[in-house]
Amino acid sequence: TQLLQVPQAALLELLRREPYYWRDVALLMSHKLRLAFIALEEMALLPAAQRLARRLLMLAEGYDNSRSRQVLHLPQEQLALMLSLSRQTTNQILKDLEAQGILQLSYGGIEILDLAGLR
Repeated sequence: TQLLQVPQAALLELLRREPYYWRDVALLMSHKLRLAFIALEEMALLPAAQRLARRLLMLAEGYDNSRSRQVLHLPQEQLALMLSLSRQTTNQILKDLEAQGILQLSYGGIEILDLAGLR
């Protein structure tokens, strides 16, 4: 993963000089806002196991979808924080999914073996 950090002053100057980039910034921000609303709705309406499965799918679909197996390098604690769950609850749900053959847990990683099963 690579991260590009652009200072606000430099971004504003770029947008002043090249106003057609505003559309791209607006698309990025609307996408981020949509994801935030989805997360809030899921927190209010879905049980923990479904929220966790949906988040794993969302993360996996950001990777190379041409492969049937996906490895997410993500500690359970970080996943728990994303979902406002305890690490213990997250670990129990992941172990249940592992027992079903849907994923395999490793130190600092989650390998999704069955995307359709996770859905």
